[in-house]
Amino acid sequence: MNAPLPPNEAARLATLRSYDVLDTPAEAAFDELALLVAQICQVPMAQVSLVDEFRQWFKARIGLRNSETSRDIAFCAHTILRPSEVLQVPDALADPRFADSPLVTSDPHIRFYAGAPLVAPDGQALGALCVMDRVPRTLTGEQLSALQALSRRVVAELELRRQTQALAGEIAERQRIEAQLRARCEELATSESTASRLLAVAEKSRRALLGILEDEKRAARRIFEQAQLLDLTRDSISVRDLDDRFRYLNEGSVRLYGWTEAEVIGRTV
Repeated sequence: MNAPLPPNEAARLATLRSYDVLDTPAEAAFDELALLVAQICQVPMAQVSLVDEFRQWFKARIGLRNSETSRDIAFCAHTILRPSEVLQVPDALADPRFADSPLVTSDPHIRFYAGAPLVAPDGQALGALCVMDRVPRTLTGEQLSALQALSRRVVAELELRRQTQALAGEIAERQRIEAQLRARCEELATSESTASRLLAVAEKSRRALLGILEDEKRAARRIFEQAQLLDLTRDSISVRDLDDRFRYLNEGSVRLYGWTEAEVIGRTV
């Protein structure tokens, strides 16, 4: 018989997914708890079962070959309906909920089942720590107490696993940020070095330009001084280029020919 869905199924599945544990490899901590509960309860089969939308998946299992079964036939689908209670089925063949289940009528031929819900801190039942046998039986009070205590230990391991993953994620994020900061610092150092080189080149260029300007000023002063000397002489002095065009007339030429400098400069004889 299919178990009904818990009234808080959406919230329960969200909590289960938050542990990010489904379909992960076997881990010693969970295997050891499954083995311990099997030994305490003196049964050949035990499992840490987590129930999602369509299946029960075993994080740890003792005496079972399959790593999961359909939720439709899962004993644990009934266990999660009452998070505060251990579900004990003394004889599955005598229980109408399980008598026709292939888990009962065929391998692994379950006749006895007892499951303690795995209850997360927010009250959601994730699955069960359960023990099974191929013959009808019941657990003693001490065994039931041990089953419940170990189910709480399974949840503690799940919490520890989740916190470890979260811490690893934080460390990885910090390392990523640190790597980005180092890369940025290296870029800034490179930029600063490049800027320093460019400033040095710019300073050299500025000094060279100032030197050229200073040379031009000195040359202009010399030309001006020479022109003044040429203007002071009474001789006629003119300068012509290769095309025989006048480029300069001194005052003596102006007085001699009666031309103004503006009338002559740029013209040929």
